[in-house]
Amino acid sequence: LTEDYKRQLKREYKGLWYQRYIEGQWVLAEGTIYDFFDIALHTIKLPPALPIYYIVGIDYGTTNPTAFSLIGYNPNAFPNMWLEKEYYWDSRKENRQKTDSEFAQDLQKFIRGLNVKAIYIDPSAASFRAELRKQNVQNIFDAENEVLDGIRFQSLLISNGTYKICQNCHNAIKEYSQYRWDEKSVKMGEDRPLKENDHLCDSQRYALFTHFFNKNRDVKAPQALEERWQKASGRSNFGGPFDQNQPYRRY
Repeated sequence: LTEDYKRQLKREYKGLWYQRYIEGQWVLAEGTIYDFFDIALHTIKLPPALPIYYIVGIDYGTTNPTAFSLIGYNPNAFPNMWLEKEYYWDSRKENRQKTDSEFAQDLQKFIRGLNVKAIYIDPSAASFRAELRKQNVQNIFDAENEVLDGIRFQSLLISNGTYKICQNCHNAIKEYSQYRWDEKSVKMGEDRPLKENDHLCDSQRYALFTHFFNKNRDVKAPQALEERWQKASGRSNFGGPFDQNQPYRRY
């Protein structure tokens, strides 16, 4: 690879994932998960254009916070995806736990009048999903909950500028700076996020990864980076010479 090409890759795929999948270093997952996140680079004051549609991600909690993320999409804008609005209810701080019915009503207010193509919900939130259907909320789907794959994909979209956060989403911006790897798991050889300061990050991950990963040609998916890595390293999916005809592996 030329030095210019290496610099381009590094700009697009920073931090842990670049070191692992481009440079081939097995570095520890430690510290902040989105360690490259920079408010000056990765947030915008206003949406760049009118969306052609929205998607919503939901991380549901009872004792933990419940979070909704409204993500706009327009393939002709840059960025072509953005977090436009957030909902965040922390029952511990508010000293009141909402019912499933109240959360469902809040969601309907959250999306009222908007062209929402899909709502992706935490697959473990069975009671809330049932309540949404009872209240006739449409286009509800279980989210794919592949945590590391989703974090890699979300990292890529943010670092290459495809996805940005509107500055009115204060809780989301705060989480990007506080969401960390679990040091105990790292010592045991596992990459696992700490289950703190993750609710809006998770809700965005549900929506982005489930809706866009390997589905939309307008998005630079992780497979493109894997192909670059394979070509650079001379490896195939199974460790041999690079073979263009082999299927991509999902990380």
